[in-house]
Amino acid sequence: MKRLVLGGAAVLALLLVVSGVFVVRALRAVGTPEFEKRLLAEVSGALGTEVRAKTMEVSLWKGLRLRGVSLANPSPFKGDLVTADAFRLGYDLWPLLRGRLQIDDLSVEKPVIRLVADARGSYNYERLKVYSSPSSPKSSGASGGSGLLRELVVDRLAVADGQLVMADGKQAFLRLDDLDFESRLAVGAAGAEGQGRARIGVLALAESLFLRGVESPITVSKKGLRLEPVRARLADGPVTARVRVDLLPEMRWSLDLEAEGSSLETLLKEAGLAPTASGKVTAKGALSGAGGMPTARGKGNAEVQSCRVKDSAVLKTLAGLLQLPELASPRFEECRMEFEVAGGVARTPVLSLKGPALELTGKGTYGLATSGLDYDMTLALSPELVSRIPGNTTRAAFKKREDGFGTLDFGVTGTAADPKVDLVSRFGMSLATEAAKEGLRKLFGKKKSN
Repeated sequence: MKRLVLGGAAVLALLLVVSGVFVVRALRAVGTPEFEKRLLAEVSGALGTEVRAKTMEVSLWKGLRLRGVSLANPSPFKGDLVTADAFRLGYDLWPLLRGRLQIDDLSVEKPVIRLVADARGSYNYERLKVYSSPSSPKSSGASGGSGLLRELVVDRLAVADGQLVMADGKQAFLRLDDLDFESRLAVGAAGAEGQGRARIGVLALAESLFLRGVESPITVSKKGLRLEPVRARLADGPVTARVRVDLLPEMRWSLDLEAEGSSLETLLKEAGLAPTASGKVTAKGALSGAGGMPTARGKGNAEVQSCRVKDSAVLKTLAGLLQLPELASPRFEECRMEFEVAGGVARTPVLSLKGPALELTGKGTYGLATSGLDYDMTLALSPELVSRIPGNTTRAAFKKREDGFGTLDFGVTGTAADPKVDLVSRFGMSLATEAAKEGLRKLFGKKKSN
């Protein structure tokens, strides 16, 4: 989240610096090829990387429009950091007489922004002068450009049909598609203030969780940013959320989210996992942190209505070992979990799947980055099911509960895609115990009289 905020701030600062330089240079010379070359060179120098445009239209009184715009990645990164079909700047000259820069329209059409980290975790945008040096925005507007930015008003700041990708190497952990944003922004000595609205077609987290049709008002203040209420859809179910980013007195972020009626089968498919369960998910959670996911802390809960598990590797193993085919695809009356997040690990203190004749309960951990599993589980079967398990030694592995159910403890490790169950070793211990008991009975049991 911290990277996202810094990235967004860097991109916004980039737009403001470009705008200031354009206005200053437009006051001096307009319309000649030499002017256009000098203008692009000036902006490139201010940013510390090459800025290109296929065509440029400049009017002293109406502003300018660039088409086929691209901003190269600063060295040593390859390719482009930003590309856009068009960039438009419309300004009002008269407020300049009062030391105030007023931009009527600052808009970008179909931008593609790629914020990429190298092996050391440094991002491409951090190498731009506007980000790496606090004095760069002032010095880049040479010949009086810094004075123009003492008070800035943007009546319309807009992004149309944009895409933002944040990636760690080749793996994207955040992607925004079909981004539309419009706001009014005022920047002065007291800070920044503005209100607007954002629409996002798809927000993808780690290419595994997809929010669609995202809409939210945005409020910008001296303290930070507020997005609330955020409305979207998650796996065909509605989602409401609230996002807060505080910049003062220190960087902090928080996220509150509620989902209702999301398809569990769709969630699993979109995450790239086998659709081993179905039902409608109702979930509620809150997270907060001071940086990326390693700093995140929070908790929440989820329940699944009409819960059914099918083709689960764990349940298939149970069904095979116990020779009870109905265990492979059971229906449950209750499916719920509680979770806590800290240090890049999701802990599940409560996991409960309960039906009339079958129960699975337990607790454990799930690695957010590794998908690693470490769960302690308990299987409980009704007396009727326990009686159908063939072999006394196998049934002996179950402990009788007060309500008559037989229970068996086991562990699940491995990964979400390839879980490992230690039931075989559990049954092996039971077989050895029963064999030892039988041996003792033979040794110390009453002998038959002749």
